[in-house]
Amino acid sequence: MTTATKNKKASKKKYPKVSEEQKLQNAQEKFDKMAIRIIEEKHVMFWDAMQDFGMGRHCGRDGKVYKGVRNQAYLAGEACLNDYQSRQWLTYNRIAELGAFVRKGEYSSQIFNIFMAPQKCWHTGDCNCDYIVVTVPAGNGSVKSERHLINPETGQVKKAKKTGALAVFNIDQADWSDAPEGKP
Repeated sequence: MTTATKNKKASKKKYPKVSEEQKLQNAQEKFDKMAIRIIEEKHVMFWDAMQDFGMGRHCGRDGKVYKGVRNQAYLAGEACLNDYQSRQWLTYNRIAELGAFVRKGEYSSQIFNIFMAPQKCWHTGDCNCDYIVVTVPAGNGSVKSERHLINPETGQVKKAKKTGALAVFNIDQADWSDAPEGKP
């Protein structure tokens, strides 16, 4: 094995697989740290800040409210700490779709989504799993086939709890001067 091959293999990082419970625990720790920062920096109690900064009104341009008390409280806390005037949050791509751009040096806030997703069979070739083949979008207009596990007694697709993260920006973090419709 050459030195170049060794270095190439050594440079590949393998991140440990994180369980759904660990993801939620990490989110709770992040939330707790933010609550302490609000108390220390703004000298107000966390829930007073949440009321002042409009918990529950954190939505995108389409009016969809981000679900989950933790997400709403977290975004209200971020607005409080960063002195944002707006209570609207959008993804980077949504801001770009509206003709604006996120200013250089701005950081996103991460919210979490807990959802039920189909359990998949990851075996290659033949296996003993009970599954159905489903065609799903794969991006760029293409489709791919997935094996979704089914319960043999009911015929229903088995589902499992999954956690996803979404990076959002407050609309005050974007430059709306070139946006056709202006700032939302």
